[in-house]
Amino acid sequence: ISLKRTPKRWADFIERNQKALNNCELLRIDGIDGRELLNSNIKSRLISSSAHQNWSPGAIGIGLSHLLCWRLCCNSKSPLVVLEDDVVLADNWQLTLEQLLKPNAGMVLMGWNLDSMLRAEFSDQEEMISLFEPAYPSENALNSVVNSKEVRHSRRLRHAFGLPGYWIQPVLAQLLLNKIDCLETRPLHLGRGFPEIETLGIDALLNLHYQKIRAEVVMPPLTLALNDPHTSLTKTKPSRFGEFNT
Repeated sequence: ISLKRTPKRWADFIERNQKALNNCELLRIDGIDGRELLNSNIKSRLISSSAHQNWSPGAIGIGLSHLLCWRLCCNSKSPLVVLEDDVVLADNWQLTLEQLLKPNAGMVLMGWNLDSMLRAEFSDQEEMISLFEPAYPSENALNSVVNSKEVRHSRRLRHAFGLPGYWIQPVLAQLLLNKIDCLETRPLHLGRGFPEIETLGIDALLNLHYQKIRAEVVMPPLTLALNDPHTSLTKTKPSRFGEFNT
């Protein structure tokens, strides 16, 4: 996903991930520009009044862009890997992902934003809740993480923020389109003493459904976003844990 008005981000994405994108069938999805959409005063049933009021223009645009990708997945009738254009991909992400996919997999999150939290199953009886430091690593540090030599595992996902990259099946994409029929602000309970927050982005909305759709997450991650709070197109300010500004 990449906006037409930010061609350098697309060029940087290609250059940064040149090795990782070898032998990929790559399709650029022109992202929906939330700023232009809101300035045009176009009314859409996909944007609720609560999203108009509380979401940033960038968050609305990227939310609609992910909905567009889900429709593309449904129409293609083939699994799709969706990537945002500020990600760092592991060199061997394709082979590793294929090895981790379970027969009944519907959606697999390949990474998450390190300035937030991750909650996933550690075993059949236990869950893990993790925070990460530093919250905004350098590109070199991100590259080291995604190319880690540690054995990777696919775990059942409960909560994660950010959508740097994920694999999705058409049936699951259609299910999400049915469940998330518009962008909206809803309360989100993270549990274990964490504050209740609001869904101010599509990544937060998905947290209402990850457990029910039996989504998985890859650990260590196969992709991470640069997620620079000063250049982000979706954040209005650098976020602190518990705010999750998107």
